[in-house]
Amino acid sequence: MRGLAVQSGKLARDLKNLKREYASMVYAASKTANTYNKLSFLFSANSFNSLVMRYQYLRQYTEARETQARHIEQVRGELATKQQTIKYKQVRKTDVLQAQVTETKTLEVTKERQAAVASELSKQETTLKGELGERTKAVNRLDNAIANVIEREIQRAAREREERLRRERIAREQAERQEAAAKARAEAIAKARADAAAKAAKAETPEKAKEIIKEAEEEVAKTPEVRPAEPVRANIGAAPEAEAGASFGSSRGRLPWPVRSGYISEHFGLNSPLPGITTRNLGVDIATNVGEPVRAVYEGIVRNVMSVPGMGTVITIQHGEYFTIYAKLASASVSEGHRVKAREAIGTALSDRNGGAEINFQIWKGRGKMNPESWLAGK
Repeated sequence: MRGLAVQSGKLARDLKNLKREYASMVYAASKTANTYNKLSFLFSANSFNSLVMRYQYLRQYTEARETQARHIEQVRGELATKQQTIKYKQVRKTDVLQAQVTETKTLEVTKERQAAVASELSKQETTLKGELGERTKAVNRLDNAIANVIEREIQRAAREREERLRRERIAREQAERQEAAAKARAEAIAKARADAAAKAAKAETPEKAKEIIKEAEEEVAKTPEVRPAEPVRANIGAAPEAEAGASFGSSRGRLPWPVRSGYISEHFGLNSPLPGITTRNLGVDIATNVGEPVRAVYEGIVRNVMSVPGMGTVITIQHGEYFTIYAKLASASVSEGHRVKAREAIGTALSDRNGGAEINFQIWKGRGKMNPESWLAGK
């Protein structure tokens, strides 16, 4: 707008000068405006060349006046255009300023909303961090509790194996002793009969020989019999772990899901629910319906039913050297020592604060944690 104002001022000065010059030209021309004066001016020349020069001068003067008039009109048009442009720019400037004011107000409102949202998000972040902290504590408590249960069962299984081996050794030794005693008895009986037969052969009469044989048989009958050793029966509670573990281990990728309806909401291992925040999952979280029955994925023995703060009811089932853990249950329908079958209901899913339900499912091999996703059958 400043540039247009400078150009407009310059054009106005040019137009003023042009008008003044044109007025002088018109005033000078008015003195010879009639045809008589022009002819007198031409024919008063001293020579023909001077006449021609005077004629050309008059023609050029007339053309100059016409050119000057056109120039004036051109400058007047440019000046009008510049003035219209200035007016348009002024209107545009007003519109732009108004739009800027409106946009500024909108930005202020948006800024206030963003500040409110940021404040709310900050509160939510604090709440979420607190919840994640509580969850981390709950996961650690669950990890320690499961590790203690599994360690106890591993030691119990070791003691049962040692006891079984001890009983087998004792039974073996007893059988060997009984076998030796039976062999010795058989040898003694054979020797007694052989001695009786030799004496009977030397007897004076047949009656005396029969008497010797009869006495020998009576002595043999008095010899105590040796009973064979009875086999040691395996303890029902001490199932063959190697066989059970092998059958469970061969079911990788074919185990049924612990709930009929659900999907994996958090995977095994490290997860990042928020930027800069990492959580650890000992198994997988499966989102399901509230009150959904939780089922055993394989036959086994319930080794522990406990309550862990933040994790609800927790059930541990042993399958040989493998263990399956079901956490975040509202209740349990089995107790310790209970033998369960595959797909047998053992409890119900616990509802959460959002109105849904989620269980935690884990698989351990001895003291090591495994990824349950590779064990569950596809849906």
